[in-house]
Amino acid sequence: MPFLTRTFSAEEFGNFGLVMGIWGSLPVIFTLWIDSSVMRFISRYQQQLRLFTKVIFYLLLLVSLLEIAIGSIIVNSIRFESEVIRGYYALAVYCFPFFALHLTANKFFQATGQASINSSLTIARVVGSNLAGIALIFLVDKRIGLFLAGNFFWLIILGIPTVFFVLKSLSNTPTISSDPEIINVPFRATSLDMLKFGMPIVGMNISATVFAIGDRYILNFYHGSSQVGIYLAAYMIAETIVRFAFEGLSKPVVPIVFDLWEKKSEDFFLYFKNVIFVFLSIVIPIVCIFVILRKPIRILINPSDIYQPIGQILPIIAASVAIHGLTQFYNLIFLCQLKSKLPFCIFLCGSFVNIGLNFIFIPMFGLMGAAYTTLATYALVFVGTAIILRRTFILKWSMRDYVNILVPVIIFCISLLFIWNLELNFVPLFNLAFTCIVSGFCYIVVHICLNRNLRFFTGKLFTTMSQ
Repeated sequence: MPFLTRTFSAEEFGNFGLVMGIWGSLPVIFTLWIDSSVMRFISRYQQQLRLFTKVIFYLLLLVSLLEIAIGSIIVNSIRFESEVIRGYYALAVYCFPFFALHLTANKFFQATGQASINSSLTIARVVGSNLAGIALIFLVDKRIGLFLAGNFFWLIILGIPTVFFVLKSLSNTPTISSDPEIINVPFRATSLDMLKFGMPIVGMNISATVFAIGDRYILNFYHGSSQVGIYLAAYMIAETIVRFAFEGLSKPVVPIVFDLWEKKSEDFFLYFKNVIFVFLSIVIPIVCIFVILRKPIRILINPSDIYQPIGQILPIIAASVAIHGLTQFYNLIFLCQLKSKLPFCIFLCGSFVNIGLNFIFIPMFGLMGAAYTTLATYALVFVGTAIILRRTFILKWSMRDYVNILVPVIIFCISLLFIWNLELNFVPLFNLAFTCIVSGFCYIVVHICLNRNLRFFTGKLFTTMSQ
């Protein structure tokens, strides 16, 4: 991301962010409900995995064709500033099926305990797409559209090994009985289960998309794409790092959570509490880094004065994404209970509040209005989720739990300030990395000394990752 902010103007980067906002929202709207259904039901249909996968394939094919049809109509009917920008959006629409295939296959590998394949494909997508985009910029021309083209082209190439690994995984599954009653179960019952479970998730995902990208389009309407570029630079780096922590934790633990629920295990509540505890232990120090080291991070993104507001936005965005990640973990309880309509209602109300506050505060305060609106609505959704969840599910926290979280954080912040103020004569990026690594090491040591009650969590986690 710093490569893009230093290579292109804030206006060009803003237009890039508007296209990527639509690109990121397509799987959220069209296929994330399929991914959630895979995670929720795969343990139930483990003995019928091939037929279950066949149902997933047909659903994925159907929504991909629907997305291309709807997307083509919208792209051709909207008036854009230039045909080049129209081409960006058209490219995103037509490459979506490959992106959807990759994400759904990754959920399949995650749900079936194939963590190594899941991680390898994710790293290949993230690293490969960025390298492909940068390569096109250097080899062809200095245009941000080529970076987009490189990203999309790499996803098409990545579809080949993705399909190969899925077929290889299915070939290793046991052959299913020829009993007609067993064979007919996935098509009748599984499809119905996935549709009933997944349709409310579509609404929830649309509402979540409004949270994630709505502010940048309202900001573009009132203040232009250059302000979107500044806001997006802060949002992307904060969201990427916090989301990396969320995804890194959720990939191995979500299948365990659903499996424990399906088995009605007595360990479910203890395990879920430890999941929340570990997540907070990861994201709170990350937010502290964005608060304490916001100035050097801003300089790393772009030292130009036009990016000065990033230092004020970074801590707010990081806190917002951390709260949203916590909400996502709490939503797992609703999904375990097959009550996907409840989070949909909460997110729907939150999206209306988000849109209203954005239209009020963005014209008045610009970037800061967008940032504080995001924080307020994410906090509101989390509070609503926690209140409704208390009727059926209560996590009991002791004073020792609060101490075990807060004491390491305080020591981490002190070490962060102390090491940074030493003003070591390193390259700025290395200086920043050195400060975070050493402070993080102190944080981990303190955590290990204070917390000895996570053996159950780590045991289950390592067992899943080693499969």
